Amino acid sequence: TQLNTYCIDEVPDVLPLNSLNGIMGTWNGPIVTSTAGTITYNFTPDFGECASPTTMNIDVEACDCPNPPSVTVDMISPICENETLDLNAVLGGDVTMISWTTSGDGMFDDVTSLTPVYTPGTTDIINGTVNLMVITDDPDGMGPCDVAIDNVVLTINPLPTFVEIEKNCHEDSESYYVIIQTDATDVLASNGNVTDNTDGTFSVANIPEDENLTITLILNGCEITAESIAPNCDCTMIDPPTGNNEVICEGETIPTFSASATANLQINWYDAPSGGNLLEENSANFTPIATGTYYAEAIDFATGCTSLRTAFLLTINPQPTFVELEKNCNEDLESYFVTIQTDATDIVVSNGDVTDNTDGTITISNILKGEKLTITLALNNCIKTVEISSPNCVVDVILPNIFSPNNGSNNEVFYVNSENVEAVLSMKIYDRWGELVFVSENHSASDPAYGWSGTFKGKHVNPGVFIYVVEIQFLNGTTQSIVGDITVVR
Repeated sequence: TQLNTYCIDEVPDVLPLNSLNGIMGTWNGPIVTSTAGTITYNFTPDFGECASPTTMNIDVEACDCPNPPSVTVDMISPICENETLDLNAVLGGDVTMISWTTSGDGMFDDVTSLTPVYTPGTTDIINGTVNLMVITDDPDGMGPCDVAIDNVVLTINPLPTFVEIEKNCHEDSESYYVIIQTDATDVLASNGNVTDNTDGTFSVANIPEDENLTITLILNGCEITAESIAPNCDCTMIDPPTGNNEVICEGETIPTFSASATANLQINWYDAPSGGNLLEENSANFTPIATGTYYAEAIDFATGCTSLRTAFLLTINPQPTFVELEKNCNEDLESYFVTIQTDATDIVVSNGDVTDNTDGTITISNILKGEKLTITLALNNCIKTVEISSPNCVVDVILPNIFSPNNGSNNEVFYVNSENVEAVLSMKIYDRWGELVFVSENHSASDPAYGWSGTFKGKHVNPGVFIYVVEIQFLNGTTQSIVGDITVVR
């Protein structure tokens, strides 16, 4: 039997001394797997065996990659969100090419370089980490060698935040202080005394009145620098403007803020408690364009001195929501009900009874039929009024007053015809002497098969006026008796 191919240095099989058909003999040696190639082995039958010598070719090949590729990325340290990362990859084996990839949205300056520079993207910065991977080529394609891969996880630390929330002179007018809001763990100032207020704010006090302040903020090794301009401490204290906040409802006209200040002072409007953008200059009034907080500052243009800023808050409350879920007549057909969905906290109706279903829906019941329902909804002093028309609670039952049972094609049967009737409980026809000439009971409506064809005891009745008494049941379960007359003509 032909043996399979062997790998280099693989332990080989022992060549058999007899064939499958029982021929005994010897081989010219054991199988050798120390080198790759094809070796021919000879089989010589023993003396007296009726067989001829034969051969077997044994293949030996290199099954392992002789010089496997490898790649290793040097260790990296965290960076700040405004920094880039220098990478370095070390190669080994039969590598001819590499390629870098990222799990984020950053960019490599050269994806095939051993030493690329990676710039984090917006998503990388938001997530705080990103995986960077390098992969080698496969040096022998479909052979035993394979690609090599290595990766590193880059940590991206955010820059510290900074908001200047207050700045003013000390009473001696020789120095001033600044209060900032920041998530920095270390705050350094170019001058003055720094105090951690333990509430997310820092104070820098005793800054000389004629010197600007440079503040260095550090968080996880990431650093930013901010500058605060020295106020004019020669100014006397100026009272801030006064005024009121405004609250309106969605859809209403945005009101104008009105601020008052001490005589001879003018008012400027800003979008921040300090610094920020100038929105309106030299005006006691300001009309915002959206909900939010706006700031008024009094200024003495003669000296350039300013006050602390006063906050003006515009709140725009939403209108209550409204969805009509159901409207239908009650069983008595004299009233109807409406179910609505709303987030209103107060509800007033023009008629009917209000029930809070405690699931965000309201039912108004016992509304008189034919009357329009007016609902007033209130939420945070915002009012919405809706009107709901009455459904048709009048049921039409069609009963003719004349018919001609003369074997023609039209108007041959007297019967109840109405989509609003579920069943005819009974229908009785009497002649003018009060004799019962026809009766049917407990059948569906609008079906001529259950009607009167103008006969009595198998014969056509004479033309004339007959009385009917019909008791019906409507789809809503209510019943009604109808009495009238029908004229038979021929």
